[in-house]
Amino acid sequence: MYSKEEQQRFQLEAIKKLLKEGEKEDRIAQVVESRLRNRSAKFPSDLTWEEITIRFLNRDDVLIKFRDKTLQTDYEGMGFKDHKTKSANRQWVMLYYLAENSGEVSWKDSGASLKLKPQKYLLSKKLRSYFGISTDPFFSYRKEKSYRMKINLIPEK
Repeated sequence: MYSKEEQQRFQLEAIKKLLKEGEKEDRIAQVVESRLRNRSAKFPSDLTWEEITIRFLNRDDVLIKFRDKTLQTDYEGMGFKDHKTKSANRQWVMLYYLAENSGEVSWKDSGASLKLKPQKYLLSKKLRSYFGISTDPFFSYRKEKSYRMKINLIPEK
């Protein structure tokens, strides 16, 4: 399996191959390279889910704390923007719901629906991508009998 940095390098190389020569294409490649570099530099490669705390400031904004660092961002900055509605997507809504419920949701909860499992999968995928951590941010469902996050979630006050 390739490391996060190797995957990003492969993606960048593929993008560069697809682009034609010229100033505009070179500028696009520079922007993409910069974004990939910034994303991977934001979090240490050995970071674990248990080291991360996400505190909701409101429905849109969060403080992310890990080790001795704090980062303020929002749903768009974390990649949770629904491009059709221009607002937070369902995975962000689920993350917010989890924060309000001590980081856990089960089928017994009133907020649970048939879309719970696919939403959990998509939320997990997005968080892995954002933080660059390959393991699942949720504890094993079989052991917990619920979807419980490894990340410490703090709801808005």
